[in-house]
Amino acid sequence: MTLAILWKWKEREEEKGERPNLRTILAILKKLTYHEIVNEMRGYIGDSGTKKDLRSVITYVSRKLPPKDRKSLAKVLGITYEEQAAIEANSPNDAARQAEDVLQLWRKKTGNKASIERLIELMKTVPELRILSKIVVEKFIRNQNT
Repeated sequence: MTLAILWKWKEREEEKGERPNLRTILAILKKLTYHEIVNEMRGYIGDSGTKKDLRSVITYVSRKLPPKDRKSLAKVLGITYEEQAAIEANSPNDAARQAEDVLQLWRKKTGNKASIERLIELMKTVPELRILSKIVVEKFIRNQNT
């Protein structure tokens, strides 16, 4: 059961004029792991890991990524050779589109664990991408906190 479902249940109980049973709420919360709660809360609060912000970062990185570094990025993101070949075949003359497809595929494969922070961590492991990762931090992380 997710937090959203729990919240809807609480609201329904209140609409009926009943007070939600605290024991029931606590029993449900005990079943959730810390990571499930954190990942779900990212959808409700405006931290740097929200999907909207991650899409902005993906668009930015795909436009700024040098074409020669796309394969290094794909490798560190866990994109297979076959997946890379399919991406190249879909957009043979568009390096920015290929980079965006690589990043979108990573986001899809990673699911709820995909975040700006995780992408930056992975980019930092590739020497050619360290400068770009620092720019992403400056543009998307530090500017949000000011």
